[in-house]
Amino acid sequence: MTRIRVLSVAAGAVLAAYGGAAAAAPVAKPLPTFTYKCTPAMPLVVKYDNAAGINGQAVVTLGSKTFTLDQAGSASGARYETRAGRSPGATLIWWNKGRGGTLYEGSAADPKAAEKPIATCTQAG
Repeated sequence: MTRIRVLSVAAGAVLAAYGGAAAAAPVAKPLPTFTYKCTPAMPLVVKYDNAAGINGQAVVTLGSKTFTLDQAGSASGARYETRAGRSPGATLIWWNKGRGGTLYEGSAADPKAAEKPIATCTQAG
């Protein structure tokens, strides 16, 4: 009987040491979040998620609406865009470099149409 008890205690110790017990879920790191002061005045908060895959994402909160923009190619800075903008048929583009950025709207129907700047922003703080 003593031998069985010793084996049970040893097996339990091995299971606990090597994750046989329920392991705690990894804690997700909060996304880097930045608040911007814009002209014309509008509340803008951007969370950058560079772990979203090969290309990163920017989660843009503009007033009470939140948009998820995918990273797109750019010659300078970082450019993020979505085809689901502030109004039907509009795209939303966030282009930032350093502590500044510009918010643009474009046409989902005509991607070659000129994008219109809607706000020029500087990181607060």
